[in-house]
Amino acid sequence: MYFGNEINEEKKEKMRLTGSLICPGILKKLNACIMESTKWSSISCGEVIFEVTLWPKRFIVHLGNNTCTCRLWDLTGVPCIHACAAIISIRAGQKIIYKNILQETISLGPMSIK
Repeated sequence: MYFGNEINEEKKEKMRLTGSLICPGILKKLNACIMESTKWSSISCGEVIFEVTLWPKRFIVHLGNNTCTCRLWDLTGVPCIHACAAIISIRAGQKIIYKNILQETISLGPMSIK
């Protein structure tokens, strides 16, 4: 038990030193996902529901519930490539994606997200 807490403290300290509120590993994966999402086509099916396709694959993204039919976003809390494509299609961009991750997955103590 003590060993696990020690590792967590080391990771938190490394995150503080990087100057980013998002873990470097997650940030790297997310940036790759954002770049890759430009290949996907997104069609709005309402205010928060999108159909994201790259033939022959098709996924439904619900931005209001933070869900995708691929279930990756549901499992990890990090937007999948389909969610990134939907967010970028409404021109919300990276700021929304990063804010979503900070609210759902990062817990370094008291933080205010503006």
